[in-house]
Amino acid sequence: RIALGAEKRAQAFFEHVLVTADDPALRALAREMAADEQEHVQLIERMLESTPDAVVHWEDLHEA
Repeated sequence: RIALGAEKRAQAFFEHVLVTADDPALRALAREMAADEQEHVQLIERMLESTPDAVVHWEDLHEA
């Protein structure tokens, strides 16, 4: 979950650069980097969906 937050912050940073930069080359780079970060966000979200919850719910185990 830490990685997901970091990727989302990086994506937001590059999106901010994209809309605020005056230099067309910098905007192009920011667009590419924001897209890369979006791919990373999606990858980590898929990984988290397929990873079991690390929290053990002891009360559920006790009932079984």
